[in-house]
Amino acid sequence: MTNEDMRTKHLKLLQMMIVQVSIIIVLIFRLKNKSRSQIPSRIIEHREKVRNELMKHIIGSDRCYDIIRMSPKAFVNLCTLLRDHGGLTHTRRASIEEQVAKFLHTVGHNVRNRVLSFFFRRSGETISRHFHRVLDALIELEDKFLKG
Repeated sequence: MTNEDMRTKHLKLLQMMIVQVSIIIVLIFRLKNKSRSQIPSRIIEHREKVRNELMKHIIGSDRCYDIIRMSPKAFVNLCTLLRDHGGLTHTRRASIEEQVAKFLHTVGHNVRNRVLSFFFRRSGETISRHFHRVLDALIELEDKFLKG
């Protein structure tokens, strides 16, 4: 065999390996996406209902101060400030009010993500993401309320 024949053989072998690796990668992604079971819509609807009832209970009851450490009026004003000046926005499934309530409950009672994930029917990752969104919005309010 000549050098050219060896080179051609190596290139064909390399091409076959690239194709095989590509097929393996595609199969892994398909299996990974298939393994994520879709949550039935009735479960999602139930979770939304529980969250909405919890938010009504937090804001609409006389225990608002016990839960988030502020009055309902102050809570609504804070949410408005965070939306208008802090840049906080609704997510696809969580309102500004829910995100702020989670944040206030966390800092007001020193609770962990696991506790909030149980009550709000969210994953710990989602609770953490919402906490940091509110924290970032509060930091944006720094220039408006703190003078140096």
